[in-house]
Amino acid sequence: MEEALSEAMGQELHRDPHRPAYHFVPPANWMNDPNGLIQWRGEYHMFYQHNPHAPVHEGRGGTIYWGHAVSQDLVHWRHLPIALAPGPTPADSAGVWSGCAVDNGGVLTLVYTGVDPEVQCLATSTDGVHFTKYSGNPVIGARPEGFDLWGFRDPYVWKEDDGWYMALGSGIKGVGGAVLLYRSTNLYDWSFLHPLCVGKLEETGYNWECPNFFALDGRHVLIVSPHSNPIYFVGKYERHRFEPERWGVVDYGPAFYAPQVFIDDRGRPIMFGWLKEQRSEAEQIRAGWSGVMSLPRILSLRHDGTLGCEPAPEVQLLRAEHWRFEDLTVAQSAPLELSGVRGDALEILAEFVPNRAGAGEGAHRAGLSVLRAPDGSEQTIIEYDQQAGCLRVGGEEAPLQLAAGEALQLRVFVDRSVVEVFANGRVCIATRVYPQRPDCLGVALVAQGGQAYASSVDVWRMNSIWP
Repeated sequence: MEEALSEAMGQELHRDPHRPAYHFVPPANWMNDPNGLIQWRGEYHMFYQHNPHAPVHEGRGGTIYWGHAVSQDLVHWRHLPIALAPGPTPADSAGVWSGCAVDNGGVLTLVYTGVDPEVQCLATSTDGVHFTKYSGNPVIGARPEGFDLWGFRDPYVWKEDDGWYMALGSGIKGVGGAVLLYRSTNLYDWSFLHPLCVGKLEETGYNWECPNFFALDGRHVLIVSPHSNPIYFVGKYERHRFEPERWGVVDYGPAFYAPQVFIDDRGRPIMFGWLKEQRSEAEQIRAGWSGVMSLPRILSLRHDGTLGCEPAPEVQLLRAEHWRFEDLTVAQSAPLELSGVRGDALEILAEFVPNRAGAGEGAHRAGLSVLRAPDGSEQTIIEYDQQAGCLRVGGEEAPLQLAAGEALQLRVFVDRSVVEVFANGRVCIATRVYPQRPDCLGVALVAQGGQAYASSVDVWRMNSIWP
């Protein structure tokens, strides 16, 4: 009955012009952090923070559950029954908050935070659908002594040769964000070791949420969410201590938060993030839903030691009708419409060549206009500012310095109210926009401060991931 009702609600919400067509959304109501990402018995499992009763979080009070979906290919998802609900024991009766999933000898094991107070709990499944909470929850029932902490949540668990390890998000008051390290031989009995990493209050915030810690190309990567844009650290991990060598921003947009990374059967580090709404709570309540999952992203280490990020190649499975344009010159302040291209569910791959010979100095700013009304009264601009050395998406900004002779490569995903932008494999900006006119479907090239040259532009209409 509940599943049928969810499907009916989903059909009704599908008519919402701002509800994405090819990004994951729950059947209805509230969604936030991705949880428990894992490939288990050949299927991708996505759990997520979910309020099945309303399109708002409502904080504590037993409103947050774990939603659940599975996929064969990372892009097409099938909703499953709710995996975890609050209670009935006190450990998580006030809410089932963020956590992770591991395979413990064939048993799918969820490790998560119960709240009021924050404690760590465990649940298991042998079929990947029905979960049983450990009768001895919580498995970690108190904060470590000797620290004055902000927060104690969001476990991220991995296995090493000598046992299981857990990173917990926290912060040391007056010092900065911190990740606490625990160890267990069986997932049930945990011992605190020491802080895995501690930040500087003035640089990386007072509290770190949703930690991720994993090996990548001979280094280790720590990703945390410090109540602002998620950040990453790259460094050395020896004797169960992590020494950061550099850090940066995972995504510069206002929407992307609380990402989780898992390693699939092919050894790929795959990341999903929560794309928060950028509209009022009243508008979310009227819409009947809130929250979108990002596209799957593949992480890598670049030659300079920074974190690289690209959409998973599986996203190409959604491509449908294709348009291609070559050798386009865009005049200053005269948008060049892409003939025949209209849509609000698109992938765009564009390459701009700065300072092309014969084109003068080249534009100071060049890029794309998407979700564009015919008269330009509504649009979202994605542009590279060569003088400032930055990429802008709808007013959001990220540093991007192109090397001599390097072309600007934009890969843009437009999905009704979602715009995800990847630039040159190293800068990401995800944002949410809500066009009011039904004819905001155009795509154009734009330039300011001179003319711009695009060597190629490919556009695909993207299929919906839902029946």
